[in-house]
Amino acid sequence: MEPIVFIVLFAVCVPIVFLIIFVPVIKDKKARNGVMNYDTFSKNYSYLLNCSQENATDLLSKKSEKDILNYLFDQNALIIQFEHSGVTVDYQLSFYTIDNKTFMRATKMDLIHDKTNIPFMVNTFFINKIGAEPVDYQLFEKSVNTAHE
Repeated sequence: MEPIVFIVLFAVCVPIVFLIIFVPVIKDKKARNGVMNYDTFSKNYSYLLNCSQENATDLLSKKSEKDILNYLFDQNALIIQFEHSGVTVDYQLSFYTIDNKTFMRATKMDLIHDKTNIPFMVNTFFINKIGAEPVDYQLFEKSVNTAHE
């Protein structure tokens, strides 16, 4: 292969790979305002809600064309299943009331790493859909453990 062809292919491919990989990561960081609202393996996400559990689940049960992810929501089991690029990922929702504030944890039910951008879209989805505010995951865990002792 001619060196010029290699250089042109490299110059074209690198920005495409950058967009595919890093743009969702950058959008996620911006959406959560830099707050680390997830654990080490991005299995659990934590939020402060500006509404009650009932209002949040009601909002989740109503789909909108503005939703950034396709999903199914089982209001009884509190399981939301996101679908993106032919892959589905289930999250169990748990709600906590601490000091008259409603918090929510979204826990990925499968330990298998999905090969989609869903983990980088979860925050934006909940922020836009139910007005969730990302909260520091470590502080959230301490608050939940203290409240339930």
